[in-house]
Amino acid sequence: MSVDPIKLDNPIDHNSVPSEPMSIAFPANPVPNPPIEQIVLLGMYIAAVSGLAMLVVLLAHHNSELALQIGKYQRLSVILFFAFLVFRGLLRETPLYSFVLGSAIFCGSLCATTLTIAAPHAEKAFAAFLMGLFVWNVIEIAIHYTTLDEKVVHQDAERSAKQRDTELSNLFLLVTISSIGFCLMLLTEARLPATFVLSFLILGIAYSKAAIRSNRPLSFIAATVNGYFAYPNADETAPGLIKTTAPNQLLRPISVALLIVAMASVSVCLGDHSIELIRILATAAASILLAVASLAVAVAFTARAVHFPTGKIPYQATVDKLRRSGNANEKESYFWGAVEVDSSPILIHRSLFSEHAHILGSTGSGKTALRLAPIIEQTIGFGDMSLFIIDLKADKLEQLASCYATRDRMKSETGIDVPIKVFTTEQGDLSHVFNPLITDGWKRFSIADRTSVVCETLGLYYGADFGRGHFSAINADVIQACFNANPSAESFAELYETLCDLAGTSSSAIGQMRRTEYTHVAQLLQKLASCNVLNATAARVANKAAIENRINLAEAFQTPGIYYFHLPSTTSPVLAPAIARLVTKFLLIAAKSAKRDKKVQVIIDEFQRMMSESLDNTFQLARSHDINLIIANQSIGDLRAKGDRLINAIETNCAIRQWLSVTSVNDLEMVGKLFGTHKEVHKSETQSRNGTSVQRSLRDAPRITITDLQQISDDPFLSVTKITGVRDGYSKYRGVPFVVRNQFHISGKEYERRRDFVWPTDLPGMMMVEELSLPTIAIKAKKAKPDRPIDNDTDDLADLFV
Repeated sequence: MSVDPIKLDNPIDHNSVPSEPMSIAFPANPVPNPPIEQIVLLGMYIAAVSGLAMLVVLLAHHNSELALQIGKYQRLSVILFFAFLVFRGLLRETPLYSFVLGSAIFCGSLCATTLTIAAPHAEKAFAAFLMGLFVWNVIEIAIHYTTLDEKVVHQDAERSAKQRDTELSNLFLLVTISSIGFCLMLLTEARLPATFVLSFLILGIAYSKAAIRSNRPLSFIAATVNGYFAYPNADETAPGLIKTTAPNQLLRPISVALLIVAMASVSVCLGDHSIELIRILATAAASILLAVASLAVAVAFTARAVHFPTGKIPYQATVDKLRRSGNANEKESYFWGAVEVDSSPILIHRSLFSEHAHILGSTGSGKTALRLAPIIEQTIGFGDMSLFIIDLKADKLEQLASCYATRDRMKSETGIDVPIKVFTTEQGDLSHVFNPLITDGWKRFSIADRTSVVCETLGLYYGADFGRGHFSAINADVIQACFNANPSAESFAELYETLCDLAGTSSSAIGQMRRTEYTHVAQLLQKLASCNVLNATAARVANKAAIENRINLAEAFQTPGIYYFHLPSTTSPVLAPAIARLVTKFLLIAAKSAKRDKKVQVIIDEFQRMMSESLDNTFQLARSHDINLIIANQSIGDLRAKGDRLINAIETNCAIRQWLSVTSVNDLEMVGKLFGTHKEVHKSETQSRNGTSVQRSLRDAPRITITDLQQISDDPFLSVTKITGVRDGYSKYRGVPFVVRNQFHISGKEYERRRDFVWPTDLPGMMMVEELSLPTIAIKAKKAKPDRPIDNDTDDLADLFV
């Protein structure tokens, strides 16, 4: 069975991306020559044909006077040619460049013409022209690789500017000496052997230099020479792809070949000039060899690897360059990876994250390593926003380790020390205090509003329809009765104690309820009340430092900070999701009362474990409260337990969606539909007695197939991304999904170190997690029913159950 290769495209909207080029740049894949290249090539052909026509005219009329007139302009043509070399660095791929390039070739034709008819001073002019070609070649090489060196983001970005300048200075010194030597040799009788000797000497230098850079120097030179000749120079490429300032180098060898053909053909036409023909061809061969040698040595001195193998894009160097960029769109963007089809970098402006993001991927697909950890580090790197991480998987501490690594790196580079606060429910660990009921603005809520908030966050609201609405109302009655009895309650422990008191009082509303009506509420409140770091208040805790350094949600909107919630939902399936919902809900409450100077980004891993009926409101309200949500789970199927309402809210409110793997049938069909269709020519052949007839029709074909999606899911570094919404920056992908090449942002050794990260114990204001001793709800004795005689003769069986 054979599988067709994946057909990919880049849906970038070239008309809407910012005109300012990116400061970061990735190497582009080869593309066809643009029209300007064709103009240059046409100019070369015209110049060469014009020179050949002149030779024919001169030979046909034997007009020596005309030859002398042409010779007068030799010096001017050579001067013009060298003037072009001087100003080459200021010229770009424009019609003016085409004109100058064509003029230079035309000057070369004049020199070749006068040499062929043996004008007295033609040989020196031709020698000067050949020397100019050599210098021109090396100048173009230097410009090309200097451009790549400056623009491409390299792994060794810390290489000092002094070292780079030293390398280029050595190259230019070699070029200068070689040019002078070549010029002098061309004016001597032994120029041919000397040229060959110089060529092989330069090749030796190139080989020795390449051997230092690579253990396969010949392959190194061959690859970079090929890249030099074939490097693209397209008029329209995706943002972030390098367009070299040197033109397509294949054009110049073509023009030189045309000149050699012209000279050789004229020499043959002159008759018995076989020796002259051999000399011309030998001179041309020597020049070509020297040009190749100069290219090899320039490559050996300046070329560097600009092709990034799978998973080896220099992540940190790219992000660092973005943060230092003078381009505002770049500086405010997240680096998301590269478009698979052309390796163009994906930059997503961080304003788009206010419309939220959704990451999907099965277990082992790399949600943390390939996506969440890079987002965490880049968010902290901005240095002007707070980050909340709600880890509901909590099997490892990789995300917390990423926070520490980025915080420490940022402190060493900028001196900015971003505070880290952590929370956990694991018994015996140290944790900061997080008590949502002392959040700023909470006491301003009415009793009814407090009741609604607690019921929503604890999962006590089941819905408003028949049946579910009835039980939701009972839960709300219990919570509201607790708040009515103790309106100043500052913890769930106080609420639970109030519930216990009310349940033991027969005159209270709860005391008159059947125990089964409030058991669910009591169980949830008891679990929340049993955790000391979730219920600490100034009146109940002697550790004043713990209260002063508690997780204050309002502070997150005023001062950048890192807040990590370690909530293992596997061992705490009720408490962990409830706390996660409390964090998101009370962030909205804090945002209402706080002065919002900073934005808050919330990352929720294993989001499906904290789902509830009211979470769709959180997505809708978060944006207007300066809260960005990034949620991660395995598949859309995980979310279907709460119905289509939550799924629709996520699809509507998440502008950024990424599938690291697509495995379920429903997800495969959904993503395939999101890709849409494109026009494709369908060809069909019909065999008949009259022959074969071919019919072509234009049809709509899917942009991607199920097989393609399965191949993408099987590749650990490929994923699908869809970006929509009103946005700034370079992420103008028309709302169409596309395939992304991801990469590990740290080395394997660093990953091992972070995987073994241990829970911190030295942060100020921490206290040990312990279980609080709580009262129990007294079980009221049932009243005995009076004995009642049973009439055996009655037929009314209902009386038996009264």
